[in-house]
Amino acid sequence: MVKKSRAKSIFSSIMIATMLIVSVPFNAKAEQAAAVLEPVNYRLTDTLTVQVKSILNEAGYNGTRIGAVVELYNNGTRSIRTPDYALEMRTASGAEYVLQPSSANAGFIQPKEQVELSYMLTVKRKDDISLSTLSWVKFNKSVYPKQAIPVLTLPIASLQSPKVTKMWGEPFTIPVLSSALEFTPAYLFVQNTSEGPATMVVLQVQNKSSKKQWLPDFTIDGKSNQTTYKGQRTEQGPIMLEPGEKKYIHYAIRTDDAVTLWSLSVRTPESFAADSQTSINYTVARINIQIPVDPRILDITNRPIPYGWNKPIRFNALNRLVPSMVNVSLEGLNLYQGDGFKVVVASFKLQNQSGQPVAVPDFQAELKSGHDDSSYIGIRQSFEEKILIPHINYAVEYYFIVPDQETGDELTMKLLDGKTASPFYIPIAAFQTQVGDQTDDGSLSFYPFNVNINSGGILTYYNSSQGPDQMPWINKLILNLDIRHRDVVVPNQGLSKMEVELTDKTGGIIGSQSFSFTGTDRLSSGSRTIIMKSDASPASSFVVHIYETIDTMFGEAKRLVKTMQY
Repeated sequence: MVKKSRAKSIFSSIMIATMLIVSVPFNAKAEQAAAVLEPVNYRLTDTLTVQVKSILNEAGYNGTRIGAVVELYNNGTRSIRTPDYALEMRTASGAEYVLQPSSANAGFIQPKEQVELSYMLTVKRKDDISLSTLSWVKFNKSVYPKQAIPVLTLPIASLQSPKVTKMWGEPFTIPVLSSALEFTPAYLFVQNTSEGPATMVVLQVQNKSSKKQWLPDFTIDGKSNQTTYKGQRTEQGPIMLEPGEKKYIHYAIRTDDAVTLWSLSVRTPESFAADSQTSINYTVARINIQIPVDPRILDITNRPIPYGWNKPIRFNALNRLVPSMVNVSLEGLNLYQGDGFKVVVASFKLQNQSGQPVAVPDFQAELKSGHDDSSYIGIRQSFEEKILIPHINYAVEYYFIVPDQETGDELTMKLLDGKTASPFYIPIAAFQTQVGDQTDDGSLSFYPFNVNINSGGILTYYNSSQGPDQMPWINKLILNLDIRHRDVVVPNQGLSKMEVELTDKTGGIIGSQSFSFTGTDRLSSGSRTIIMKSDASPASSFVVHIYETIDTMFGEAKRLVKTMQY
């Protein structure tokens, strides 16, 4: 017995939008006892063969629904009318029920065409019904009472295959839909959203045939110890696979808080139209997939590999966001201090290695702390480019607001695809890393620039011509800079800045100035004079602090990169 989940209403709404008719939900008291059927052909007439796709036997508060979905195939060369046969079910106790045909059933079958016919009946019984046979019958109305003549009778037990159970990672097919497509559970993870937690199930599908195949319609439900939660495929529209092609498809199963799913149920949708305005939609269980006791092992981001600096990041081969001809590498990861918080800044380099322009992969970044498993979503700095020009490097930065106690020495970087399964994020890469300076020549790193301060000095003099509101002392800090591109990349306006702070020996701040590496007044190699005025008498010694600074939604954050005394 299962409870009606809130996802059921979502599923029903989707079916309404698809069929443009009023949907009647089941409100079932028990999980549908619909049989898993093998597609076996039976001869119904000289030109028609029939397959039984599904059998329904569902108890609800208003009675028991029994039904069948069958497929007719016209082997002939001419269009023929759908046979005017009744479909009858007999129970183990001998009761006979004539099923009602769906008003949407086809009236004609074209040559070499296969059509699907649906039948159903609600029986006002409180006891359990055990189905015995399924029969196609025609009636001789010339005699009274009319005589039922069986055309084809099939034992329902022979139509049912044992319940199919698969372990996680074990391939399976859904023969009633397609034997050419093979599905393999790839990975599973839980994601928190504004509407509550959702378990994301990712299946790999491969076309094993030599012809194009279209992905059939099916759903995946999740089962906890007491409740079934409806799943929904995130991809919209038809999906086609070329011969031999592999793709990922994604299902989101919204659950209650603190729920762990034990198994998954692969289900095919069926529909019965009572009239032009009313449709009953239901699903039929086909495959049961067992989930490991600890489902966290199915999340690929829980098995990150160590990352080597400046190396191309290994993305999932079937990801749809980052093309194989685009290299993405992590060039810097640094920790900044804010006012009551810290910031981790990740600098990535993007390079289009193809000979054609490629759209900028708009991936999301998430950082996971190794100390308490907390995760932090990255905020992408301003990046205006939409297209990657071939063989040109681009720099893009993400910053992560983290607690003040974060040390940054044990981190997992996750790169996410927020488009393929929107509004959900799909992990496409994960690796172990830590903050640190990635320069190897002793220079100061302001990616994509390296800065060397070759020499410096301070001149202090009294400003005798100052006005009433001017400070009397002028401090000239002269720095000889050597600024070089660590990488030849296209800079963007979201890059960090260099701040020069002048203090006296007691730590009192005399002044500070910030400089950009881009724009008209950008820092460049050569001598740079920085003037800072003060109203105090000259200090006997000075301390110069060089910071890298960034702007965040919480304010400025900085990291100390060099200290000099004069």
